[in-house]
Amino acid sequence: MKRLIFLAVIACLAVGTTFAQQGGERGRGQGRGGVQNIPPRTTVAGTLLLQNGMIALASGENTYFVPSLMRFAGFIEGIREGAHVSMDGFVFGNRFLPAAITVGGRTHDLIPGDMHGGRRGPGRFHGQACHCRRGRGR
Repeated sequence: MKRLIFLAVIACLAVGTTFAQQGGERGRGQGRGGVQNIPPRTTVAGTLLLQNGMIALASGENTYFVPSLMRFAGFIEGIREGAHVSMDGFVFGNRFLPAAITVGGRTHDLIPGDMHGGRRGPGRFHGQACHCRRGRGR
């Protein structure tokens, strides 16, 4: 009886590790965070609008929602309704994720420095170590 239980446990572990390895290999470069799902970088020029409580970019017949631009609205001069802008970034359906925005002849980079190929990891931002969780000064 002990041998039968032991063999059953070993068989379950072997099957589980096989499925886990296949899932890991299949998921590399695919799925939600995979590299293959990122659309090509494009440049879109148009007029900023306020639509359904969100900032939108009207370019020709297309209108793209730019939800990430809300956090920069008070800090970049010229981001207001009716302003003509040019954005460089990624289109996901009717949403636009800007990497850079040009307003009034000035270009502003919106992606943090470590997303351009710098060192990534927990507690890192713009190449600086984060000291907020280490209890400095306490």
